[in-house]
Amino acid sequence: MVNALRQDFQQQVEIVARRMLEAVAGEKAEAVVVDVAEAVVGDEAAPCVDVIVDDENVAGRVAGGMRALVPIALAMLDGQAWTGRVVWPELMRDHDGHHRAEYEVLARHLVAAGGGNIERCARGNPSVNAGECGEKSGKGSEGKGGGKSGGGCGGESVGVGEGLWWAMLAGDDDRVDACLSHPDSAGALHEMGPDESLDAWTYQELVGLHALHRLARRSGRDDWHERLRMATHYHLENTQPDNATTQPWGLPAFASFADTQCFAEQQLHDAMTQGDACVSGLLLADAAVVMRRVRGT
Repeated sequence: MVNALRQDFQQQVEIVARRMLEAVAGEKAEAVVVDVAEAVVGDEAAPCVDVIVDDENVAGRVAGGMRALVPIALAMLDGQAWTGRVVWPELMRDHDGHHRAEYEVLARHLVAAGGGNIERCARGNPSVNAGECGEKSGKGSEGKGGGKSGGGCGGESVGVGEGLWWAMLAGDDDRVDACLSHPDSAGALHEMGPDESLDAWTYQELVGLHALHRLARRSGRDDWHERLRMATHYHLENTQPDNATTQPWGLPAFASFADTQCFAEQQLHDAMTQGDACVSGLLLADAAVVMRRVRGT
């Protein structure tokens, strides 16, 4: 019964993800010409707007913000490799024009998972290879602990959620361990910082669970799987909807345990009724793909 329930839920997540992404892809986009020598594209272009970059080094039509990733996610849902190119702004933005550092790592993950190449469009440097731009891969060894809740997993300015994503992208198990080295005594991934709000702390937790679910599956490490189990059950018992995000970060983690699947179902409902269709659709597509692999289909 549990396996049948998970299969049914995975299919539901996939259907919702596809509908959201197809709706975003179908939105009429306004063409905007941006001189990259004068301004960073992300600061000048409206969210979900197609940008024509007026620069000889960056040719073609570029989708602004997270919308650039929609074709990749749809290809992933279809089980197809995506071989295109993404040139995106200095700051990845959602449908409302908001920027979060976590959007950067989600974007990199989706492009890598889809088989594409990453290039960046930024002030004075319109085309930069992925390996030369914003990797943050070296900060794990430089973190001094303390500071923001990420501590040694990504430097003082990186939370545990973002840090786990960068560690996953870098394939750095030591950095993952650093991210998980300050657990909350009640079972959460990390302790709340003295200047951290409950909403911000919860957001980092859910972002981190999304990455840790992939990491635990990929590595087969029992200790990471146990941390995943403890944290998902902590949030089932303690996290209220008012403190959670409507973006379905961590949904595949909650869906992986029979007794926490109700939390994943609530996340899906919130994404459908309140969430940003672009970011939520991308997260649901990623969740559907990894849940499909768990089922072996």
